[in-house]
Amino acid sequence: MKLFSAISALLFVGFASLQFNDLDPHIWVTVYLIAAVAMVSRGFFPVPKIVYLTGAAAAVVVGLVIFPWHLTQWVNEELQPGVAMKSDLMEESREGLGLVIVAIFLAVAGLWPKKGAA
Repeated sequence: MKLFSAISALLFVGFASLQFNDLDPHIWVTVYLIAAVAMVSRGFFPVPKIVYLTGAAAAVVVGLVIFPWHLTQWVNEELQPGVAMKSDLMEESREGLGLVIVAIFLAVAGLWPKKGAA
């Protein structure tokens, strides 16, 4: 789990570094850095699993709120050449998916049994 935690933390630090050119970097850099700290904590310090599961649940709820439900329009925009934001829908879609990624990693951290735990 320490290797998983370390790799996950590096992944989230990388995600945070990509947010500095965003319109609201203070939100997303914070979200990804909190996820990075949580993953380091899971690997190296004792933290109750409810902390991770609560964070995962919060990320899912917020992700579902901002996730676009007009999926065909979003997918069509994503399939256009280039990676630039073409609409607010694309921005919110990518942010929602980022929160889903955070939720998955936090859920794994919360549900993965600690070494030596029965």
